[in-house]
Amino acid sequence: MWAAPVVRQFVTNRYEKVAHDVKKKIPDGIKMTGDGTKRGRGRPKSLSRQEVIDLAMNAYWREGPAEVSLNSICQRAGVAKPSLYREFGDEDGLTAAVLQAYADAVLSQVLRIVTGPESFDQKVEDLIRYASEDVLSDNGCLYVKMQAATHRFGEKTQALIAAIDAGAEEAYAALLTDARRTGHAPESIPTRLGARYMMSQITLALVLRAAGEEPLLVRDLLTLALSVFRSDKQDRH
Repeated sequence: MWAAPVVRQFVTNRYEKVAHDVKKKIPDGIKMTGDGTKRGRGRPKSLSRQEVIDLAMNAYWREGPAEVSLNSICQRAGVAKPSLYREFGDEDGLTAAVLQAYADAVLSQVLRIVTGPESFDQKVEDLIRYASEDVLSDNGCLYVKMQAATHRFGEKTQALIAAIDAGAEEAYAALLTDARRTGHAPESIPTRLGARYMMSQITLALVLRAAGEEPLLVRDLLTLALSVFRSDKQDRH
């Protein structure tokens, strides 16, 4: 199936980037510096694939993928729909390209935290900081928004959403397995259940950020939620 090689590629190739490289890759549009103003009418300009991806990513991220039509993307980019189809195949090709670009630029930073050499406690703290304080989380998480609207997307985008989810679960499961081996996470929490729980709590924190909740409140809630991963050995100390 198409999703299986994507999972392998996603985990082994896409997410193994150091943090400073990730920051360099983030396009200006992701930084939310644009005003999102629509282009006026006139002769469509030549299509720039990366410009369209950056513009669509910014629009989907800020406004929600369900609120941004393909016609709107074409108008904002100043390109004709046939040109966009020639470049991306169809709207599914565009949304898949946008999600892959977001994974490369932003989600790789999260996976870098999860798979890095730091201690379990430091990784948890870094995840909490990312979800509650990082400027990239001000508008929530584009992947979370696209996952919530999976049924709206085509086959390629749905498969990529599933691949990202599977890759993330594997990474979080490995994190908890290593933490238990070193006595930094309780044995009582099943690995897969714990991985899913950790993912869901971080997702909730990002949803709260997108809804405008105060970062300090989001931090406190996520800190409390992830406190279940403190081992009995840690509590005794």
